[in-house]
Amino acid sequence: AKPESTEVNEQIEEEVEEGNRQWEDTMARRAGVLPSSSTSQQSEAVHHHRKKVTSNSSSIAEIKGSLQPTINNLENVSSDLATSVHRQQSAIASTKDELTKHRSTLQDHGKALEYYQGLRVDLATWMGALRELDSMISLAEEAQRRWEVDVTWKKLEKFFEWGEDCTSVLEKQGLLESKFTCADDSEADQTPQVDEFGRVVSSKAAIARMKRLDRRQKMQSQRLKNVDNDMISSCINEDNFDVREVDEWKQRNKAVKDAVALIPNSVNEDYRSIANLCSLFLEWQRLYPEDYKSSFAQMSLVKMASVLVRLELCQRWDL
Repeated sequence: AKPESTEVNEQIEEEVEEGNRQWEDTMARRAGVLPSSSTSQQSEAVHHHRKKVTSNSSSIAEIKGSLQPTINNLENVSSDLATSVHRQQSAIASTKDELTKHRSTLQDHGKALEYYQGLRVDLATWMGALRELDSMISLAEEAQRRWEVDVTWKKLEKFFEWGEDCTSVLEKQGLLESKFTCADDSEADQTPQVDEFGRVVSSKAAIARMKRLDRRQKMQSQRLKNVDNDMISSCINEDNFDVREVDEWKQRNKAVKDAVALIPNSVNEDYRSIANLCSLFLEWQRLYPEDYKSSFAQMSLVKMASVLVRLELCQRWDL
């Protein structure tokens, strides 16, 4: 398609040529000379060709003018499509990044879920084993406590009885200036007993005292037998106990120890180790420190480990 200025110029040139051709015809007629038929035909052919070219140029211009809005519209659509494609590509890239992030998060959550399922099974097994140990350890501790109370009370009772016997002897020998006693312990307030011949019979307390003195002497001689160390005290509270009482305490002590020795056999060896228990919690703390802190796992570890500590104390109990 040619520009509009070119079309105008062509029309002007055509009009000028048409005027020139008419002027030539007029001058030829005046001179009596008409142009030949071939010249006239060539002129008409040129004129027709020029007219046809002009018509084609005008048609092309009209077509271009009618197509220009469509072209502009297509250009706008193309620009919108380019912008939309760029925007969609950005959205696709962002979606891919989010998808990768979600996949990574899902994978991490899957690993955490598998770990916590295993941890739950391990902790449940540990709790069952420690609960079994705790019930038996409590019974053993109660037996040990009762044994200690009985032995301690008996030792105190014998010790005070020994003191009263020593006080009575010193009093009879006139070596005691003053004495603090209870009303039941004073022999002076007791009515003397006499036999059928009027002889004074020793009170029951005096008889018992003499028996205890005799027993102390025997126990002391057995203890100091074949001992050359002069630093060993010749008077100790253990001499106040006879062999029967000592054997009874030893039997009770042995029974408690035998019972404690059977406690560990009730659970697997792996669940009697404090190191194994701590490693379970340390692994949890290393993998998921925030969960470990928020769940107060340290307190649970201390409470669970205390059962194993009590078991070890019971095993080391030796009095």
